[in-house]
Amino acid sequence: MTSKKVTLPNIQKDYAAFASVYERKWAAFLNETREWVLNHYPENIPQDTKILDLGCGTGEMLSQIYNHHSQAILTGIDGTEEMLALARKKLQQATFYKKNIEDLGSLKEKFDIVMSLNVLHHLSDPTQHIANLDRLCTKDGTVFLCDFAIDTVGMKIAELYWQFFHPAHNRSFPSKKLESLLQQNTALKITHKDILKPDRFWRLQIYKLQKI
Repeated sequence: MTSKKVTLPNIQKDYAAFASVYERKWAAFLNETREWVLNHYPENIPQDTKILDLGCGTGEMLSQIYNHHSQAILTGIDGTEEMLALARKKLQQATFYKKNIEDLGSLKEKFDIVMSLNVLHHLSDPTQHIANLDRLCTKDGTVFLCDFAIDTVGMKIAELYWQFFHPAHNRSFPSKKLESLLQQNTALKITHKDILKPDRFWRLQIYKLQKI
């Protein structure tokens, strides 16, 4: 299946419309994703570690990290102002920026932990996004990546539906394909991986990677 061109206005329109119900609407897989990240959070790192959440949405992942690691330096980037307004209200200890995640060339800072959670399927160039995760992460730092896993009949049907009827959806990958894309970036080593099953339908592939 060929990828299509997804524009930032497509994404903004989708997320502006349901920003206020986002956490409730997608609670099952959002909670399971965040729990996995917290359970695999790097050990023995400085309290003031620098963390970047790309596609931070309402800021809930950063908020949960702050609850456990209050000295961390937290940065969130998202393209939708309605989502960022909720994030800023929720977590004043973080810095949030409105920015197109497919245009990160001006972002030169590096971070000890970089997260991309359920963002990849929106992006027109997934390979470039993986390269950005590598570029923005410090040596020996950690990258968390999560997205849909198109491994079951239900998820394959859902992917076809999203492809044709959701302008903000580019494409999702079978887990073997996404893992192969990650392995092509030799600077990022997969240390942990899993398939999350929040319910009988949804399947999410999630990875913890170390920048070597």
